[in-house]
Amino acid sequence: RRLLALSKMPTEELRKWAAAYNIDSDLEPSKLLRELEPFADGILDPNRPNNLPLAPPKFTLADIKKAIPAHCFKRNLWISLSHLAFDLAMIAVLFYLVSYLVSPETSVLFPLWSRCLLWPAYFYLQGCFMFAVWVLCHEC
Repeated sequence: RRLLALSKMPTEELRKWAAAYNIDSDLEPSKLLRELEPFADGILDPNRPNNLPLAPPKFTLADIKKAIPAHCFKRNLWISLSHLAFDLAMIAVLFYLVSYLVSPETSVLFPLWSRCLLWPAYFYLQGCFMFAVWVLCHEC
């Protein structure tokens, strides 16, 4: 079915897609169709973006590294440990606050609607700080 849909396309358009997918565009149309068949879903998708980045970018990795200030590449153990300590402290503070919020003595002080707003805020903030710790653990 996909091959049939591709065969209805003009040969020049098939050659354009072959070049985009690094397939020899000088092939005869029947071979071109067989080579493009695995990519047919993407070619025929009406919702695909028109500006696919098919050409390599005009900059290199070295250009990106040159654009970043040199001090960003200098490692400092104490600054890194201070960031970790801050994240762990924020995790502990947020946990303490939420345990205070849900304790039987203080839960009557807050209306139900405030707890419905504070729980998602807690999940979001705790997730931000725990994600930083997770990244560190993942890289180790």
